[in-house]
Amino acid sequence: MADAYLNGIALDCETIDDGFRKSLAVNEFPYRDRAVIGDMGLEAVRIRLRCYFLADRYEAHRALLEQLKNGKRFELDHPEYGLMSGAVQSVSVRRDERKRTAEIDLEFVEGDAEIEAAPVADVAAGAESHFATGLSSAADDFAGAATAALNADAASILGVELDQDQGILSQFTGLSRTARDYVRRIDTVEAHFAQTLNDVALPANALISTIEFGRNLPGRLLGAVARCAARYSTLLATTRTAPARFIQSLNDGFVELDAALWIAPISGADSHARSMFYAAAALETGVQLGSLFGADQDRRTAQQQAESEPGFDISGQYLRSASAEAVMNVREIETTLATVRGLIDTAVDLSRSNDSLKQMAELLLRHATQIKLVREQIVRIALANATPLHLVCLHNGLSYRAAERIMAINAIARPNFTSGSIDIYGR
Repeated sequence: MADAYLNGIALDCETIDDGFRKSLAVNEFPYRDRAVIGDMGLEAVRIRLRCYFLADRYEAHRALLEQLKNGKRFELDHPEYGLMSGAVQSVSVRRDERKRTAEIDLEFVEGDAEIEAAPVADVAAGAESHFATGLSSAADDFAGAATAALNADAASILGVELDQDQGILSQFTGLSRTARDYVRRIDTVEAHFAQTLNDVALPANALISTIEFGRNLPGRLLGAVARCAARYSTLLATTRTAPARFIQSLNDGFVELDAALWIAPISGADSHARSMFYAAAALETGVQLGSLFGADQDRRTAQQQAESEPGFDISGQYLRSASAEAVMNVREIETTLATVRGLIDTAVDLSRSNDSLKQMAELLLRHATQIKLVREQIVRIALANATPLHLVCLHNGLSYRAAERIMAINAIARPNFTSGSIDIYGR
């Protein structure tokens, strides 16, 4: 008998048998002697052990059985084979209570742990959800700030239902001087947002069209601010094919609008409206990046599926596949994420209680991190001569269709003459 250890439990055992089998594809053909055999590799190594628990160690067999019943993965330190990882497939027990002896036969199967595919969250849908709740929080924050600033006058301002076709100030009467000055400034700011890019028509399916804004003062201002932000996105829609340029242009537009609108020093009504503006701008930019990330992930998944498809049929005819769409490279992902998170940081500084802004930032960061984790599978190779990228793929056991994804992680100006050191995906 020899000592072995199973998940740290010492075993007095002997090996009943062990061995391995080859997985062979045996192809036999009519009117032809002999078979064509394809070696498909080794099957799992199996080891059968008989473990003894005698006298004082009798009770220890119960702990082992409990682990064997509930455990899924085991490490076996075998005296001949060393440390092995796998699972226990079958267990047979023989015990004698009077003699306090127990024998346990177990079959250990060596193998790797099953790797569960990490779920890819729907980043676009998540961003849209945070967009709606974030706008609602922005309206609540504005109401809270106005109440703190106007005290008793706040009830006479925030509780009034406004006609959307009339100016704000004209619908209020009997206000104190402080309250009237506050409403006058909000009226001016709201009109400015409503008139900015008012010649840009929002698409019928725009996300903003699905959101109901309140008919009170916070809702009226929020509607004007959010629609203005959406018009900026619509105006720049033609640049969405260049994600970094689109997001940066959107950010620059909001920063310019911010610089041109407020009267220094920023306080009172201006301060409250500016907080709402930055919340809406950050949420709009975040939801646009979420949409870009979602579309990019769809293209990435389509490329991976296309790479696993055969390039030729059984008769040797070339199977033409759809042209692969380019995916965002790591630089574009990091640049766009940094721009959006910078805008969100500004919005959070002005409105600490808007948790949806923080959740959107976390959602986008988590998605970008998950995409970049694929880089753990990337290896660097050196090319001695200028080589077509498709041939590089084939030489390294990859489908030639992986060329598009490899282009996304390298700066390759001439794919037909790839040279030097490049990154490729590991097999």
